[in-house]
Amino acid sequence: MKKNEELNLKDKDDDRNHKFLEKDYSDIDDSDEQRRIDLLIRAKKGIRNISVLNILIKRSLIEENHLRFNEGFIYYSDLPFVEGLVMYGHKIDFNDKTLYAKRKHNDPINTPALSQIKDETKFDEFINVYKYAISLVDKESRIRYYLDSKMIKYYSNFFAKKIRRSKDDFWRDERFDQMSILMQDVRDDLLKNMSHYQRKMVKLARNHNLQQTQKVIAKHLAKNKMKKILKK
Repeated sequence: MKKNEELNLKDKDDDRNHKFLEKDYSDIDDSDEQRRIDLLIRAKKGIRNISVLNILIKRSLIEENHLRFNEGFIYYSDLPFVEGLVMYGHKIDFNDKTLYAKRKHNDPINTPALSQIKDETKFDEFINVYKYAISLVDKESRIRYYLDSKMIKYYSNFFAKKIRRSKDDFWRDERFDQMSILMQDVRDDLLKNMSHYQRKMVKLARNHNLQQTQKVIAKHLAKNKMKKILKK
């Protein structure tokens, strides 16, 4: 049976939620904004997991700030909406008690989840949603910092495997071209907090050096494989 990525979405983010719930914000400027960013954006694994699921929102916040889902997006429309909650919200609370139960299904044939639908346009929408989201905030903003961080991690982890293993050349052609352009504009100040591998991947992407990028990915994946073997 095909894996439903939405089934484990909450479980993946639980540890991150608790990490930020226990965080001391007393020495942080605009601590309320940082807490909103941490719980609604940073706590989510990857851009595609930023979601309105499990969030109760005051209607007044939505209406007063004209928050709407962009109907031009199908698969990743939650990101800009959640970004609006961070930008215009004030107080955010967390309740770990069960208020309602949602039945989760895994029927990719009859009623597939959005994450299970095979659609070649999903990648293009993912890129367009990210570009739309960063266009809503200043490049020096905290929100932009963390969105860029997630995009770098997406590129160096998920996208890198596509470059290495996919039989479809478009991951190494037009899609690599798209990622190369995006990496040109990610914030330089966050690179110092990235791993050596991630910094190298960004640098090579900015130089549009596919050949060297493939060598770096192959070495990185081989190193990780050896670590798993030795661990076992």
